[in-house]
Amino acid sequence: MPTTPAEAAATIQQYFNELRADREEYAEWATGTVTGGPNGDGLYPLRTFTGEVVKIPCPAKAMATAQPRTPFEYGAVGAKGWGNQVSTPAKTRFATLAECQAVYPFAVSLEQEIDFLALQAWSDAGGIGQLFEEWEFKMCNTHPDSWTPWVHVAGNSDLYCGYSGFHWEDLGTLTDDTQFVPNADFTTGAGWVNATQYAADEIIPVTFPGGEAVAFDPATPVADQGRFYQFGKQVTLQPGYYTAEIEFEAELGQSYGFPPPLNNNQPAYAGIGFNSAGPGSGESVIKGGANFQAQIMSKLFTPGRHTFKGSFDFIVTAETSDWLTFGGGGYVSFYIKHFGIKRWLPNCAIFNTRDGDEFRDDSKHHYPVSMGINQAYLWGPPAVAGAPACFRWKSFKNIDGNLVIPRDVYIDGFDNQIMMGDGAYLLQFYNVNGNFGHTAIYFEGGQNAGENNRFYGGGFGNCKVLIRNPRTSQLSFYGTSLDYAIQTCVEQAGRIETFGVHIEQKVPEDEDKPLFDLIDGGSFIMHGGSFLGAGPVFSSPCAPVRTNNSKCTFQMYGTEVYHLGSDPDGPGKGMVMSGPGQIIMNLMTNKGNPNIGPRGLSEARGMDVLGGAGHFEPIAGTPFIAGMGRNETGIDLIGGSYFADADILPTDEYLDQWDNSRITATVVLAGDGKRSLKIEKKAPYGRGNGGRIQILIPVQPGHGLLGGFYVKLPPIFDATAAPGETVTLYYRRFWCVVDGYDLLNRPIFKQTWDFGGEENFTLPLDGTGGGQFLWRSISTAYKGDGSTDPTKWTAAASPAGATHLAILLDHEALPALSYELRGLFANQF
Repeated sequence: MPTTPAEAAATIQQYFNELRADREEYAEWATGTVTGGPNGDGLYPLRTFTGEVVKIPCPAKAMATAQPRTPFEYGAVGAKGWGNQVSTPAKTRFATLAECQAVYPFAVSLEQEIDFLALQAWSDAGGIGQLFEEWEFKMCNTHPDSWTPWVHVAGNSDLYCGYSGFHWEDLGTLTDDTQFVPNADFTTGAGWVNATQYAADEIIPVTFPGGEAVAFDPATPVADQGRFYQFGKQVTLQPGYYTAEIEFEAELGQSYGFPPPLNNNQPAYAGIGFNSAGPGSGESVIKGGANFQAQIMSKLFTPGRHTFKGSFDFIVTAETSDWLTFGGGGYVSFYIKHFGIKRWLPNCAIFNTRDGDEFRDDSKHHYPVSMGINQAYLWGPPAVAGAPACFRWKSFKNIDGNLVIPRDVYIDGFDNQIMMGDGAYLLQFYNVNGNFGHTAIYFEGGQNAGENNRFYGGGFGNCKVLIRNPRTSQLSFYGTSLDYAIQTCVEQAGRIETFGVHIEQKVPEDEDKPLFDLIDGGSFIMHGGSFLGAGPVFSSPCAPVRTNNSKCTFQMYGTEVYHLGSDPDGPGKGMVMSGPGQIIMNLMTNKGNPNIGPRGLSEARGMDVLGGAGHFEPIAGTPFIAGMGRNETGIDLIGGSYFADADILPTDEYLDQWDNSRITATVVLAGDGKRSLKIEKKAPYGRGNGGRIQILIPVQPGHGLLGGFYVKLPPIFDATAAPGETVTLYYRRFWCVVDGYDLLNRPIFKQTWDFGGEENFTLPLDGTGGGQFLWRSISTAYKGDGSTDPTKWTAAASPAGATHLAILLDHEALPALSYELRGLFANQF
């Protein structure tokens, strides 16, 4: 502290000297240049409040290096106004490819567009990129060398494109027919060998008669697991990207159906992959594979051979000589027509990957930050099958989350506008819109892929297909519009859920193109939102929902529904859904529009206690397992004597249900591959002769049931019958209350039953009737007068307290005979 006037004056002078120096330093910094400063690097010294001197970039330096960058800093041409973009290939700026690669190291041809090369450099630079106004960029031309994708690495760059347009109208499909597996079509068996590490009784050799590899299941008994086959070929591959592909036929083997203790308990299976030491032996450095079990089981019990195709993509990082292997088994014969390897090609406009991530220290991140392309219009080639994709997500090396996230994007054209493969999971799409494509969203499958991919807002429409999901992805849509496509989903083997989504589609116009095509246990579930079928619903040639597997489900919860049905007199038979599976509608709303399948919501058989309509038979030749009491579907099947009072059915009046002298039940496998329950009534006319079958279907309070079943009665001839005399199998429905089960797993009823309708089967006694399956509906919409006219049906909800709907087939009035039940289903709504 100064103690004299002179010291005080000196202190004040020092302050102003330092202030002047600070101002001079600041002035030098403020007016500095990119190459100025003490070291010529644009960094200038500034003093902090503590007196420390630090070097800070001058404003000119900061502006030159600041993010966000624009693509014009990397040489982009661009154009103002849609349609004004002009082709400017690299050959217009560079004399040689080497000169081009000095600026754009990733360039592969002078035919590539300068706009494309500049935009790739822009995204490779990392961080945030920003265009503040709309531009149009030419991304490719008609030369195939320009058809390389714009690559985005997860977690590297976040590009805000100012709603600019990116043009791939000239993008074509690259092809390479080079086959890396000699004799891939089995002209001979040369090079193909069977696995050798198994005992002779453990494996059946595959044979090569010419034109196919045959894994044949002969008509001889076989152990519980069925036949087993495994063969392959050693293939040498150089570093690169490849696709392994197979085409084969499969049919139910001749050994299937032998009685216990063989059991036939192994479902068919088949798969392909690589091994290091021989077919099925040793772990290969080549990862990946394909499994076909679900596809095979969905078709196997329909007679005849069925064709299957599949593939998987893989990378080879060093020269490798490993074994391409096929393995299969179960009670099935395989006929492999083609098994080969081709070069993998991206064929897309934008390739999103987690590979090649040299821009970020991945050890710090399990999942990269969600970055991607924002505010962009993406214009593609005409929408035909086989055209390139727009966005494609796929990784070969690092499949632990491929989070390249688009926001506020519009896509026009292309085949697969959104295509997801290996590593594509936990993806999020914000206000992404696709129009006029062939397929809007395609999940091709792969390793570590499919989990919880979500769409928020946006919409897809005016495409041939909106969603193709054969490899079981979980897709969720929140407030998205799914409008006007020929098919909403095809090959839907995964789980699709919508929340507050509006689906508006034309009713089906082609018998083979339902709106919702569910396969291999796939489900489509709507929560709220609305469905509108545009057009005359009752002229539709097919049910809008089709399934091929009893595990498939189509569900609506609180959804507003209009025009959901089909032509009652056409192949759709007035149904909403055809095929094995289940339809569930809870709290469905409908404001005055009657056009919902009038005869029943579906012919689905997800609750079919008679064996999934024959599409899957777990154990052949064994007693009827599913319905002696409760089963996994909740349906009970009961046989027993007729009781005089139809409203009171005490449990103690049952006979030993099936194994008695009056009535038995067995499962039969028909020539068409479907199962039926065969009821044998051994006693003649009269009461107390084992005269009823009861099927109890659970129902939640306040809900109704729609469904049905088929019955086939044999022709009946009675020479003593009067002309026109008939006999009747009575089919009645009752609401009932089940109050627990006894020690034999039989239901215990309360005393009150409410009548719910009657639709009988009547046959003449002159031998002219019977011999074919006849349909009867299970509809709780009942007016009370026995009417089957849908326009007269009233409220369909169960009465208060009811727990089940009882289906009673009363055959006391029939002579001793056998009849069959098939295709029983009941869907709650």
